[in-house]
Amino acid sequence: VNISTTVGAGNLLTRDKTAAAPDAVAFANPFSPRSRGSIGSGVIVRDDGYIISNYHIVRGASNAIVTVFNNAGTQRFKADVVKMDEAMDLVLMKIKTPTPLVAAQLADSTQVRVADEVIAIGSPFGLDQTVSRGIISALRKSLAIEGITHSDLIQTDAAINQGNSGGPLISANGQVIGINTAIYTPTGAFAGIGFAIPSNQVRKFMMNEMGEPMSAARSFTVAAPNTAPPVIS
Repeated sequence: VNISTTVGAGNLLTRDKTAAAPDAVAFANPFSPRSRGSIGSGVIVRDDGYIISNYHIVRGASNAIVTVFNNAGTQRFKADVVKMDEAMDLVLMKIKTPTPLVAAQLADSTQVRVADEVIAIGSPFGLDQTVSRGIISALRKSLAIEGITHSDLIQTDAAINQGNSGGPLISANGQVIGINTAIYTPTGAFAGIGFAIPSNQVRKFMMNEMGEPMSAARSFTVAAPNTAPPVIS
């Protein structure tokens, strides 16, 4: 899905922050948190309208709109924030839809290996549903992004550009192995190194307050088998 946010008087989601100083790794957003809107991506994780995306996409926003592409065409829904975590850079949102959605399937990210083939899906530069292909180029134990240390990031050479934040990194068997979050770039555009939050961290984030997993109803695969400083996507 695509996600757009607006900044207004009543900061619905969380307090805005000043822009981070230039750094080697940064979130991949097309606009700064102070702009009128931002465009990012997200993943449907339950067919009753739960969406996973990046915290930095909704940071400082007064509202969020999710655009869904399915057999019914392009549909837009207002999203409510259910849970968010700045340290993990994850947000769980909920939209109300007239019919069930198709949920993605989260993989076991501990099975990811260097050189595995992957594709990245998202909305770079505001374009709808763009797909890029690459491999896993490294598995990072920790990396500082805009002042916060993130653990166990997956590194890929699949093109991730500004606006890809929150979109899925997908394995050759069609499962989501990570959520695209940052790029390394000296220019603001993709420079061959991108980073994703592992799917097992996403699964942990989705645990409810009692420590029980949010079981995904009717989960489906989302893709066919094999056919200078980081910036947050």
